[in-house]
Amino acid sequence: MVGRGYFESQTPHFFKIVLSDALQNGRLGIPKKFVRKYGSSLSDLVFLHLASGDVWEVELLRGNDGAFLRRGWPDFVKHYAIEHGHFLVFRYEGGSAFRVVIFDKSATEIKYPLISENDDPRMEEDVGDASVEVFEDHSDQSRRNQRQELPSSTLLSPFSKKKRKKKTNERLNKQAVGGSS
Repeated sequence: MVGRGYFESQTPHFFKIVLSDALQNGRLGIPKKFVRKYGSSLSDLVFLHLASGDVWEVELLRGNDGAFLRRGWPDFVKHYAIEHGHFLVFRYEGGSAFRVVIFDKSATEIKYPLISENDDPRMEEDVGDASVEVFEDHSDQSRRNQRQELPSSTLLSPFSKKKRKKKTNERLNKQAVGGSS
Protein backbone atom coordinates (compact mmCIF):
# COMPACT_ATOMS: atom_id res chain seq x y z
CA MET A 1 0.00 0.00 0.00
CA VAL A 2 1.39 3.36 -1.00
CA GLY A 3 1.25 6.29 1.43
CA ARG A 4 0.46 4.21 4.48
CA GLY A 5 1.75 5.83 7.70
CA TYR A 6 2.75 4.23 10.97
CA PHE A 7 2.34 5.17 14.59
CA GLU A 8 5.41 4.79 16.77
CA SER A 9 5.00 4.53 20.53
CA GLN A 10 6.67 7.21 22.66
CA THR A 11 7.45 4.49 25.21
CA PRO A 12 8.60 1.49 23.17
CA HIS A 13 8.53 -1.99 24.68
CA PHE A 14 10.37 -5.24 24.24
CA PHE A 15 9.88 -8.55 25.95
CA LYS A 16 12.11 -11.43 26.91
CA ILE A 17 11.23 -14.99 27.73
CA VAL A 18 13.80 -16.08 30.29
CA LEU A 19 15.71 -19.11 29.07
CA SER A 20 18.29 -21.21 30.86
CA ASP A 21 21.11 -19.29 29.10
CA ALA A 22 20.10 -16.04 30.84
CA LEU A 23 20.13 -17.82 34.19
CA GLN A 24 23.32 -19.86 33.72
CA ASN A 25 25.42 -17.08 32.18
CA GLY A 26 24.10 -14.38 34.51
CA ARG A 27 23.11 -12.03 31.71
CA LEU A 28 20.01 -11.14 29.70
CA GLY A 29 20.28 -10.16 26.06
CA ILE A 30 18.60 -7.01 24.78
CA PRO A 31 16.97 -7.44 21.34
CA LYS A 32 19.35 -6.27 18.60
CA LYS A 33 16.67 -4.22 16.81
CA PHE A 34 15.97 -2.33 20.06
CA VAL A 35 19.70 -1.68 20.60
CA ARG A 36 20.12 -0.44 17.01
CA LYS A 37 17.24 2.00 17.46
CA TYR A 38 17.74 3.21 21.05
CA GLY A 39 21.20 2.01 22.10
CA SER A 40 22.91 5.36 21.62
CA SER A 41 20.78 6.88 24.41
CA LEU A 42 21.54 4.07 26.87
CA SER A 43 24.38 4.51 29.36
CA ASP A 44 26.49 1.71 30.81
CA LEU A 45 24.06 1.58 33.76
CA VAL A 46 20.33 1.14 33.31
CA PHE A 47 17.62 1.51 35.94
CA LEU A 48 14.87 -1.09 36.19
CA HIS A 49 11.72 0.30 37.84
CA LEU A 50 9.24 -2.23 39.24
CA ALA A 51 5.55 -1.93 40.12
CA SER A 52 6.52 -2.14 43.82
CA GLY A 53 8.46 1.10 43.45
CA ASP A 54 11.84 -0.62 43.70
CA VAL A 55 14.58 0.57 41.36
CA TRP A 56 17.46 -1.71 40.38
CA GLU A 57 20.73 -0.48 38.91
CA VAL A 58 22.04 -2.98 36.35
CA GLU A 59 25.12 -2.80 34.11
CA LEU A 60 24.55 -2.73 30.35
CA LEU A 61 27.39 -4.65 28.71
CA ARG A 62 27.97 -4.13 24.98
CA GLY A 63 30.00 -6.45 22.83
CA ASN A 64 30.27 -7.94 19.35
CA ASP A 65 27.64 -10.49 20.29
CA GLY A 66 25.08 -7.85 21.37
CA ALA A 67 24.04 -5.91 24.45
CA PHE A 68 23.28 -7.58 27.76
CA LEU A 69 22.10 -6.77 31.26
CA ARG A 70 25.00 -8.09 33.32
CA ARG A 71 26.21 -6.94 36.75
CA GLY A 72 23.17 -6.66 39.00
CA TRP A 73 21.10 -8.99 36.80
CA PRO A 74 21.79 -12.15 38.88
CA ASP A 75 20.73 -10.32 42.08
CA PHE A 76 17.58 -9.09 40.32
CA VAL A 77 16.80 -12.67 39.19
CA LYS A 78 17.34 -14.03 42.70
CA HIS A 79 15.27 -11.33 44.42
CA TYR A 80 12.26 -11.81 42.14
CA ALA A 81 12.69 -15.62 41.93
CA ILE A 82 12.83 -15.45 38.13
CA GLU A 83 12.99 -18.88 36.55
CA HIS A 84 13.18 -20.48 33.12
CA GLY A 85 9.97 -19.60 31.29
CA HIS A 86 9.22 -16.33 33.05
CA PHE A 87 8.14 -13.52 30.73
CA LEU A 88 9.47 -9.97 31.25
CA VAL A 89 8.14 -6.86 29.55
CA PHE A 90 10.45 -3.84 29.40
CA ARG A 91 8.95 -0.40 28.69
CA TYR A 92 11.62 2.11 27.71
CA GLU A 93 11.10 5.40 29.55
CA GLY A 94 13.99 7.24 27.90
CA GLY A 95 17.53 7.88 29.05
CA SER A 96 18.49 4.65 30.77
CA ALA A 97 15.22 3.90 32.55
CA PHE A 98 12.93 0.92 31.99
CA ARG A 99 9.66 -0.10 33.63
CA VAL A 100 9.69 -3.89 34.05
CA VAL A 101 6.69 -6.18 34.48
CA ILE A 102 7.39 -9.81 35.42
CA PHE A 103 5.04 -12.68 34.57
CA ASP A 104 5.50 -16.21 35.91
CA LYS A 105 4.86 -19.50 34.09
CA SER A 106 1.11 -19.19 34.70
CA ALA A 107 1.15 -16.03 32.52
CA THR A 108 0.20 -13.96 35.57
CA GLU A 109 2.08 -10.98 36.95
CA ILE A 110 4.08 -11.90 40.06
CA LYS A 111 3.69 -10.51 43.56
CA TYR A 112 6.72 -8.27 43.94
CA PRO A 113 8.72 -8.84 47.14
CA LEU A 114 9.74 -5.66 48.87
CA ILE A 115 13.35 -4.79 49.58
CA SER A 116 14.15 -4.93 53.28
CA GLU A 117 16.77 -2.97 55.21
CA ASN A 118 19.26 -5.85 54.86
CA ASP A 119 18.89 -6.47 51.12
CA ASP A 120 21.30 -5.66 48.31
CA PRO A 121 23.95 -3.20 49.52
CA ARG A 122 24.68 -2.15 45.92
CA MET A 123 21.38 -0.31 45.70
CA GLU A 124 21.92 3.45 45.84
CA GLU A 125 21.58 4.98 49.28
CA ASP A 126 19.68 8.11 50.26
CA VAL A 127 21.83 11.20 50.08
CA GLY A 128 21.70 13.53 53.06
CA ASP A 129 19.53 13.59 56.15
CA ALA A 130 15.83 13.03 55.48
CA SER A 131 14.67 14.87 58.58
CA VAL A 132 13.51 18.40 59.24
CA GLU A 133 13.66 20.46 62.40
CA VAL A 134 10.28 21.93 63.30
CA PHE A 135 10.18 25.11 65.41
CA GLU A 136 6.88 26.04 67.01
CA ASP A 137 6.09 29.29 68.82
CA HIS A 138 4.85 27.86 72.14
CA SER A 139 5.73 28.92 75.66
CA ASP A 140 6.47 25.30 76.59
CA GLN A 141 10.25 24.98 76.02
CA SER A 142 10.01 21.19 75.60
CA ARG A 143 7.99 21.63 72.43
CA ARG A 144 10.66 23.82 70.82
CA ASN A 145 13.28 22.37 68.54
CA GLN A 146 11.37 19.15 67.86
CA ARG A 147 12.92 16.88 65.28
CA GLN A 148 10.39 15.23 62.99
CA GLU A 149 11.32 12.35 60.67
CA LEU A 150 9.91 12.54 57.17
CA PRO A 151 9.94 9.64 54.70
CA SER A 152 12.64 10.27 52.14
CA SER A 153 10.18 9.58 49.30
CA THR A 154 8.49 12.91 50.10
CA LEU A 155 11.75 14.73 49.42
CA LEU A 156 12.61 13.18 46.05
CA SER A 157 10.73 13.17 42.77
CA PRO A 158 9.29 9.79 41.62
CA PHE A 159 11.85 9.61 38.83
CA SER A 160 14.86 10.40 40.99
CA LYS A 161 17.75 8.02 40.48
CA LYS A 162 18.61 8.19 44.17
CA LYS A 163 17.72 5.03 46.01
CA ARG A 164 14.85 5.84 48.31
CA LYS A 165 13.22 2.45 48.54
CA LYS A 166 14.59 1.15 51.83
CA LYS A 167 12.65 3.63 53.95
CA THR A 168 9.62 3.60 51.65
CA ASN A 169 9.45 -0.20 51.68
CA GLU A 170 9.82 -0.27 55.45
CA ARG A 171 6.76 2.00 55.64
CA LEU A 172 4.85 -0.16 53.14
CA ASN A 173 5.73 -3.32 55.07
CA LYS A 174 4.37 -1.73 58.26
CA GLN A 175 1.18 -0.74 56.41
CA ALA A 176 0.73 -4.24 55.01
CA VAL A 177 1.24 -5.90 58.40
CA GLY A 178 -0.45 -3.42 60.70
CA GLY A 179 -2.83 -1.70 58.31
CA SER A 180 -1.73 1.75 59.52
CA SER A 181 0.20 4.51 57.80
